[in-house]
Amino acid sequence: MFLLSYAIKHIYRRYIKCLTAACICMSFVILLCGLGSSIRKQEAELDAIYNTMPIYVELSDIKGNRNNLCIYGAHIDIFTSEEYELSVYLKDICFKRTLKIQEFEDNKQLARNEELEFYLIGITNVESMENLWTEQGENIKLQDGFSYNMFLETSDYCLVNERLLQLLGKELGDSILLTVKSLQNDFSREEPKEVKAELLISGVVKSRDFNTIYCSWNKASLLGAESDYSGIWYTESMRAAIRDNHLLNEFKEKAKTYFSHVDITAPKAMHLYALTVYDSIFTKTVFQIQRNIQFLKAILPMILLISFGLSFLTSFLLTRSRKQELAIMRSLGISKSKVMAIVLIENCTIGIMGILFGGLTVRFLLKFNVYIADIILFFICFTAGTVLFAFNVAAWNTLRILRIRE
Repeated sequence: MFLLSYAIKHIYRRYIKCLTAACICMSFVILLCGLGSSIRKQEAELDAIYNTMPIYVELSDIKGNRNNLCIYGAHIDIFTSEEYELSVYLKDICFKRTLKIQEFEDNKQLARNEELEFYLIGITNVESMENLWTEQGENIKLQDGFSYNMFLETSDYCLVNERLLQLLGKELGDSILLTVKSLQNDFSREEPKEVKAELLISGVVKSRDFNTIYCSWNKASLLGAESDYSGIWYTESMRAAIRDNHLLNEFKEKAKTYFSHVDITAPKAMHLYALTVYDSIFTKTVFQIQRNIQFLKAILPMILLISFGLSFLTSFLLTRSRKQELAIMRSLGISKSKVMAIVLIENCTIGIMGILFGGLTVRFLLKFNVYIADIILFFICFTAGTVLFAFNVAAWNTLRILRIRE
């Protein structure tokens, strides 16, 4: 109790020097908390980018053309079948198949307009069709009880443009009769034949392209295979998103087994495909944030080392003018351990004051989150320097100090 009261009285008598030392400690606490907060903020931002930024992959021919392809068989299975290792890395897979509408049963003159052609487009992922979405968000009105999952299987449901719906005199829930024909493709040994199709209107699209009806890719492929006599289901384009961005590099390495790089100088080759990964923005952003985190983490040990030196220097400056006082205490019979305890109590009290002032400044003025780990880390370094100096004080030669003139 005596040691504590003595140390507090001494701090009170020399409050200006003690407050100055506490302010120095406070500045280092603010610096350390700000550094820790910046590192955590950058790490949280990096984690959010990995979890939210979409990375798309798209199949093309060897020259980079991504549309009007005839992708079928094993290349579709690579994206969809669990037998191939790439499928586990992908989600939101989108296929597309286009059929030309030859005639509307309810308005036979409409499709015969030579200035405008109508198409039935089969898709697996509505969100991948840019003309179905506006900058303000969703541009589709679905009938109650329906969802976009209807495009993932063979179904007779379709989406019709609002204007086209008026021209046909139809409403949500009505059926629409069409005559469609497959487009000329690599599998067409002869002119495709016309095929009848009956679809149920399950949604209305408010887009500028009123000459398009959307159905499931499975349904369009079924009609197309019958129309071109091939019996083959194919997709004109193939796109997907990476399921887990942390596995992007792993996916790239495995994709090299199945696909080539785009080469516009390569000669034309049948069924030779390339894979494009749209990850440039993701890679640049992640690289920049990781570099910032590495820089901040490299500074952290330097700040801690300076904190250790600061505590030793502060203790020295506060104690050097008290050499004779401490020597007299020793000569009066006070042990080395008690002298060392007095120095420790005084300097640790000053350090705690600086930590409190710094913590309050960080929390209420700078609006940073205060993490106990940062405070404890600084206090450990500060205390280590103080203990080292206290041992040094206890080793002073009493008689030699008393002979020194101030």
